[in-house]
Amino acid sequence: AGASGNAGASGGAGASGSAGAAGACSSNTDLVVTSDCTVGCDSAASLGVQGSFFAFSDGYSCPVTDPVCSNNSVCMSGKTVVDPTFVNWGCGIGLELNDGTQAYDGPATCFDYALAGDSGGNEVRLALTQVTAGTGAIAPYVTIPAFSAGHSGTLCLKDVSCNTQPECSSTRTTGCCTPIAGNGTPYALQIQLPGGYRAGNFFVCLTSLVPKTG
Repeated sequence: AGASGNAGASGGAGASGSAGAAGACSSNTDLVVTSDCTVGCDSAASLGVQGSFFAFSDGYSCPVTDPVCSNNSVCMSGKTVVDPTFVNWGCGIGLELNDGTQAYDGPATCFDYALAGDSGGNEVRLALTQVTAGTGAIAPYVTIPAFSAGHSGTLCLKDVSCNTQPECSSTRTTGCCTPIAGNGTPYALQIQLPGGYRAGNFFVCLTSLVPKTG
């Protein structure tokens, strides 16, 4: 979320973020099935995706655990509150797509994903950040409805947009969103549970993430 109070996905690991350490190469196409919270090398199995899973938070809605991965899942849990100022903008989990410092330029254009758990009556946003972490930018995203027994689907780079978030310009560079053009410049994939709209207890886990072409 940006400083302007918009409850969009942040541009990186965000406030109180954490990420895993570099890991070994995995031949598994499911990027969540790792032993150390990382996708460790530029391999054919990962379609060139490499980086760490991480968590981020507004400092209230949920604690940030390190490592964020356990039992072949990446989880976040906590409680959202009604906050018209969006200071309590929520929290999320994500995966760096190219070590967090460079835009991903591999062949993957979509990701099959599976989420488990209950979003506490809150929608969930799937975002692809267009800048490096710590810039204060809002990532373009797609929204999925609240769920109580998990949700699965496919996220493609062409699907995300700024929605109702203000767009960045030469005079506004924080608290704004850069629209994606083509496949864009994705630095990380984020799953955010936005706070501020309603009160609810949530527990959401990413249990599968498989990159694919087309």
